[in-house]
Amino acid sequence: MSALVGLGVLILSFPIQGILLYSIFGAVRANIRTVDQRVRIMQEVLVGIRSVKMYAWERFYQHKISELRTQELSMVRKFS
Repeated sequence: MSALVGLGVLILSFPIQGILLYSIFGAVRANIRTVDQRVRIMQEVLVGIRSVKMYAWERFYQHKISELRTQELSMVRKFS
């Protein structure tokens, strides 16, 4: 009898686990997009460092990178 109760609990918990995993994977996918944007901008800065320095675009890129990093950290905190 107790085995049937345990089996019932397992069967009822599968949909809940599916919903939770779906939401977790969605959050991870969104976080990966943000990380990709930040890495792309960092690579642009590193490749064109002379242009960035010559035209004094440091603050512009610093603001964009820190904004993306803040989004990334908020997603990580929300995910945790």
